[in-house]
Amino acid sequence: GFLLKAVTNKERVLLLTLLAKYFRVKLFAPGNSKLPNVTTCGVVDYVEEMPIVFKCSKINLNITLRNIRNGIPQRIIDILGCRALALTNYQKDLEKYFEDGKDILIYHSIEEALDKCKYYLKHEKEAERIRQSGYKIVKDQFSYERQLNKIWELSGVKDRM
Repeated sequence: GFLLKAVTNKERVLLLTLLAKYFRVKLFAPGNSKLPNVTTCGVVDYVEEMPIVFKCSKINLNITLRNIRNGIPQRIIDILGCRALALTNYQKDLEKYFEDGKDILIYHSIEEALDKCKYYLKHEKEAERIRQSGYKIVKDQFSYERQLNKIWELSGVKDRM
């Protein structure tokens, strides 16, 4: 656990440092990152302010902890639900709903993440198409109503309602 968290932290620092060499990078986190050319913006309220941050950002990063191997991160659903562009490290469960380059941006290496940022920041129409497609999937597949129905069905409660 501890080692995987440390590896994730190193990956985050490396990616942010590399991206900051080419682009304006803002980090919404407590304290001061002290990373060169990265603007630390502090913590924002996740419910009230973070959706605005997601929507106003050209690309939103998600770097999942290395010890999390399954599932779709809630942050991905939140980003896409704001009609925003998400760039995330690969997780197998993402493939169940999303296609790389169609609904979301998925990277397998730091270099690939940089290449995707360079490309999609220059190709705004393609980025917008991905934003809209990702939003549609989240709206259709991850609504509260749909998720509650899944929970009721899996728990056997739906048949009793």
